[in-house]
Amino acid sequence: MKTRFSIKVPATTANIGSGFDCAGIALKLYNDFIFDFSREKGLEFFGVDGRFATEDNLVYQTFSEILIAKDIAIPTDFYLEMVTNIPVARGLGSSSTCIIAGIMAANIYGELNLKLADMLQMATKIEGHPDNIAPAILGGMVLAVALDEEVLYKKIIPANMYTFIVIIEDNEVSTADARAVMPKMISYDDAVFNISRAGLLLEAFQTGDAKLLKVVTQDRIHQAHRAKLIKCYEGLQPVLASKLFTTSWVSGSGSTQVALSLKQQACEAVAAILAVSPELCVLALDVEVDMPLIEML
Repeated sequence: MKTRFSIKVPATTANIGSGFDCAGIALKLYNDFIFDFSREKGLEFFGVDGRFATEDNLVYQTFSEILIAKDIAIPTDFYLEMVTNIPVARGLGSSSTCIIAGIMAANIYGELNLKLADMLQMATKIEGHPDNIAPAILGGMVLAVALDEEVLYKKIIPANMYTFIVIIEDNEVSTADARAVMPKMISYDDAVFNISRAGLLLEAFQTGDAKLLKVVTQDRIHQAHRAKLIKCYEGLQPVLASKLFTTSWVSGSGSTQVALSLKQQACEAVAAILAVSPELCVLALDVEVDMPLIEML
């Protein structure tokens, strides 16, 4: 039985405009999870936000749920150390990294020999939708649909001429709050608007076609409503509409926004955002194309 190992899971930007609850891209920003079942000190957390250093911790709950489902006893000694680079409740898939780490840890500890498809389905069931889960497990850009017993998906590697400019403000937005501001019903026209664009998301990102990217990241379902929860949204729109950027979108449920910039303009693009809002955290990231990294310690 493996007793000490680490799991590195990437951040994700989801929805990508028209791909509500089904599209996401993995980015080179990570949460690291170190597990140790040999310390004989009960339930321990290190480097974990105090709000989450309890038995309700999402990693621990996911880990326990998977073992219980497989009729395996939960270990009395559970040590979790986290190196958190992905901010919580900002629309960058922090909860997805915890769920995936919990499942992968259970798979290693319990020697379950789960297939990738099994872990994808389990994680999606816990999270409720595959938009962050699928790219975090598979890498690259993924368009996915969750069925009762499996998740169907298509993965592509986005064109490498762009840098993802990730704009993070000091403002947590929970998924529950972000869904609460959305309308209960949408019009036929708005549904067609999004569906027609979502169908071309993969083509746009795989080819890097600037005109198509502008179109597929448009949305009439969620972004205008969630923008009201983002403090810097209105103030940044003029600069994000400039020639430094190809397109932009609200990442997941917010409050993060993501914009595309040509690689040779990335530094200038970051500077332009900080000139308007110097209090923001702005990162220039590339796509993570590989699966989460597991290392035995």
